[in-house]
Amino acid sequence: MRRIIIILGLLSGPAMAADQFDLVCRARQVQEHYRVDLTNEQWCAGDCDRIRDIIDISPEEIVLDDHEPTFGGDYRGWIRVDRTSGYWTWYNSGAQGVGRLDVNGTCKIAPYSGMPPPER
Repeated sequence: MRRIIIILGLLSGPAMAADQFDLVCRARQVQEHYRVDLTNEQWCAGDCDRIRDIIDISPEEIVLDDHEPTFGGDYRGWIRVDRTSGYWTWYNSGAQGVGRLDVNGTCKIAPYSGMPPPER
């Protein structure tokens, strides 16, 4: 009976950790660092000055951002990571394609560095 309790205790830790991780994403001359919390459906980039809601989580893909233009001068953009291959797409395009960013690379999972505490 004691073995079962110890094994259950060990299994609960890694399962929680799998839902919280950092992603280090690299492409040609571009690198981004994301903190991802699937449990709370939140993410942030870089120094985490802004915590955002995850758009979609599926077994195949995590969609961190997906922005449709809401007015003529607005931008179109998304950040997507394939959960199997680590393939990363980061796309932003301003009105009429001005200021276009189209990055394709790979993300690797890193230890979770946590979300910053809420501002008071």
